[in-house]
Amino acid sequence: MAATNSGSAHLIAGGFPPGSMGGHDHDYARLRLLGLLAERDIPASVANDFADVEKWLPTSRLLITYVAGPYPDAAQSRAIRDWLEVGGHWLGLHGTSGGKAERVEGMRTTKDQADDAAKAKNTMTATMDRPANGLPEDLREHARLMCDIIAIAFQTNRTSVASLIISRDLSAMYYPFLDVKDGHHAASHNNNSDGYERIARFHVSQFAYLASKLDSMKEGDGTVLDNTCLMFLSNLWIGRKHDNFRLPLVLAGGLGGTLETGRTLNYLDAGEDNRKMCSLYLSLMDRYGVKLEQFGDARERLVGL
Repeated sequence: MAATNSGSAHLIAGGFPPGSMGGHDHDYARLRLLGLLAERDIPASVANDFADVEKWLPTSRLLITYVAGPYPDAAQSRAIRDWLEVGGHWLGLHGTSGGKAERVEGMRTTKDQADDAAKAKNTMTATMDRPANGLPEDLREHARLMCDIIAIAFQTNRTSVASLIISRDLSAMYYPFLDVKDGHHAASHNNNSDGYERIARFHVSQFAYLASKLDSMKEGDGTVLDNTCLMFLSNLWIGRKHDNFRLPLVLAGGLGGTLETGRTLNYLDAGEDNRKMCSLYLSLMDRYGVKLEQFGDARERLVGL
């Protein structure tokens, strides 16, 4: 790379996706930094990401970055490194040493839909009316939306723990799309009925949807599901008897290779002290690196997990 120009700077200030604020006032930062450069009679070029950084580096002595998401790809990183070796200077401010911002399935899809709607109305997305407050009226849409939010939160590491209750056990939730006339609680007291089986299948299908969603999201050499543990369970075995003597549950995900999948484990005859739910929680917490001597009514781990 040619020697750098001693009297100019290139400023990159922007969020991700390109053109967005990324949760920060880049306009203020950009103007403030340009003002400081102008006070010192330093001419500057400006960009909101690293897309054409190779074009500006040969004519710049100083690179200033204030970003919330954008990052240089491999070729751009090599260009910056070569430029630094011949005398360039990089002032990395906010976000420059942070994580990489990449396209996240679901998040960009939602924005694309909003942009399409804006084009159909011949208006800018920013000037469109915000959606009405409240929840989707259709439970199917609401459940999928909540699963999508959890999946995106796990993929982007916004949280490591999430819980989802689609319908409370005492709920009077109705399922007209399943052709069930009783509310959830009333239907559960006839748990051998075809109607309640359809309700149970609907709830299990949401668990399967979330697991499939996570399994489609690449992470390292595997998927997000490979590094996750999903648990699906109820608090009763037989609704009409309020019986929780046995409590079936489903675990999905490899939890970073610490959970063996594809098995059915039956602890019904293991004895009361050897099949406690809290023993399961202790075993899972061990795998998360949380070591406790006791949790709830359990001091022992669940054998065979």
